[in-house]
Amino acid sequence: MTVSTESAAPGRVDSALEIRRFFFFCVVGACGFLTELVIIWAVKQLVPGMLFYARLVSFPPALGVTYVLNRRFVFKSSSSIPKEATLYTVGQIIGALLNLALYMFCLKVSPFFNAWPELALAAGSALGLIWNYLFSKFRVFTSPTNR
Repeated sequence: MTVSTESAAPGRVDSALEIRRFFFFCVVGACGFLTELVIIWAVKQLVPGMLFYARLVSFPPALGVTYVLNRRFVFKSSSSIPKEATLYTVGQIIGALLNLALYMFCLKVSPFFNAWPELALAAGSALGLIWNYLFSKFRVFTSPTNR
C-alpha cells in the first residue's frame, strides 16, 4: 500500500501520511536500537567491563543506520548528503542530550521518579523521539514533500 506524498489541499497536512511517516520513523529508531544492542553485546563479550565505552562505540553505527533508512524510506530525500548527514548528527546529539537531561531532571526533583526510574527513562525517550522527528522533518529533510 502506498500513501500519496501530496496533501489533499495546498497548505494542509495529510494526517494519514504524517501518521505513516512517524510510524516508520519509529521503526527506523528500533533498527538503530537493535544496531546498538548488537554492538554493546559484542563489546561486552569481547571486552568485559567496558560498557560505558561500548555505548560510545555503538552510537555512530546506529546513527548511520538510522540516517540512511530515514533518508531513503521515511523522508525520501535527494538533497546533499554531507549537509543532511551533518544536520542529522547534530539533531540526534541534541535529542540524546534532551533525553538525558529530562531523565536526570525527573530523578532530581521527584521521589516518584526515584522509585520508578523507568518512567523517567520513558519521559526522556519520548522527548528525544519528538525532538528527533521534528528536527529531522523541518531541518534535515527539507524537501517540500516532507512538510
